[in-house]
Order: sequence, then structure tokens, then C-alpha cells
Amino acid sequence: MVGDVPFAYLPVTDCKTPAEAFRKYLAGMKKWCECARLGKEGTAEQGVPPVNVPATPEWAEELDRRIPTLELLVRPYFEAESETMN
Repeated sequence: MVGDVPFAYLPVTDCKTPAEAFRKYLAGMKKWCECARLGKEGTAEQGVPPVNVPATPEWAEELDRRIPTLELLVRPYFEAESETMN
């Protein structure tokens, strides 16, 4: 995933749709923020993807401010996609 948020490497082979990959990205970024607030990297086993910025409280706040926008503006496109596939 790339854009105005840190890109992340996600194992998406288990995601059947782009909507699932998007949800996995959001969940991973939320977990990354939790770890970064504590100055920790987190691990793949914890559901924390590698991110291209330092795991610091400052970066956690930067990302955390963008997540609601993604949920509000981008998620509906994936929900519409899911509806057309059913």
C-alpha cells in the first residue's frame, strides 16, 4: 500500500479481494501506531507490518491522524466493490 501514508509490506496472499487487503493494511497500521507510541517496532507475528518510517511516538501521531481519513474516504470504495462482487 502506498500513498500519503507510510507504505507497508503486507502478506496479502490470504486476502481474496482488494477490500480485504485494505482492511489488513488499516489493522496493521493501527497496531504499528500502538507499538510506535512506545518506541517499539513490532513484529509480523504481532500483525505489525514493516513500515518505511522510524517507530517513534511522533510518526505514530502522524499516521494516526490519517487513518480516520482513509476509513472515511477510501473504505466506501472497497465496500462498493464488495457489493458488486456479491
